[in-house]
Amino acid sequence: MIRFRRDTFAHRQEILKVLDGHARTLAVCEACAVTTRDLALEVTRGGVPNPADLQQTIVEAERVLAELVTVRDEIERLRAQLGDAPSPPR
Repeated sequence: MIRFRRDTFAHRQEILKVLDGHARTLAVCEACAVTTRDLALEVTRGGVPNPADLQQTIVEAERVLAELVTVRDEIERLRAQLGDAPSPPR
């Protein structure tokens, strides 16, 4: 268990921000896996996905990719703040 002193409130907030980012990333990964599975099942059955559904998937994927950039940037900011080595290139 992580224990925080009262004078480390800012550090606790930073850790919570990172954990929130990880939780969002996991939700995104789950959504991507579900979408990929559903698309594969549709194609396997010989179906053709509805173009409107595919367009919505594209829009959502673009939104998610943009959000992942902000999460990655925040991780890099925190790593730099902690004096950690940079992550491997994207």
